[in-house]
Amino acid sequence: MSVCLAVTKTLAISSLGVYAGILTTSTIIINSNPTHVILSSLDIITQTQLKKLINNIVTSTGIIGTFSSLCFAISYFGLPKIWKHPYLLYGMAIPPIITTYLCLYRANWTKQTILSPQKEETDTQINDSKAILMKDLGDSIVDLNDQKDPINESNLLYIKKICKRIGLHLTISSVISILGLAQSIVGVYGEGQF
Repeated sequence: MSVCLAVTKTLAISSLGVYAGILTTSTIIINSNPTHVILSSLDIITQTQLKKLINNIVTSTGIIGTFSSLCFAISYFGLPKIWKHPYLLYGMAIPPIITTYLCLYRANWTKQTILSPQKEETDTQINDSKAILMKDLGDSIVDLNDQKDPINESNLLYIKKICKRIGLHLTISSVISILGLAQSIVGVYGEGQF
């Protein structure tokens, strides 16, 4: 086998590792409680900047996945028939499958992302509960430190719900990418390349 094909296999597996690492890190971040609190306290300008950052990460991940698949394809189709192992095809298929899955899910969640405003029904319920609270309190003196803002609590619950949904899909994608990476590494070592 030529040195060039050994290099493309190395690049393919390394970029698949970076791809799996980004997905796994995103999964851990989206499922952590501090993330929910931080997201619920952001203003509109910061939310817009965060949305741009997320889109840049998604684009970068897609480019890395495409590069990985391309290197796997070059490695597979550049080898003689005797060296064409199925792990190269599996490694080549992992990023497109995951990217397609996340794009399909993303199309569903764009209507209701972490950064979008809540539904009108939720806002109406919050305003009604706040009005009832104010009516019940009347002229009494209230220590504001003891009172929790129903709007912030509702926003936090809403964001936790959205993050949980996104986290589920990211977890599935992370597991698939890690399994694809593991089978690629075992395949290369099985060939005795390193």
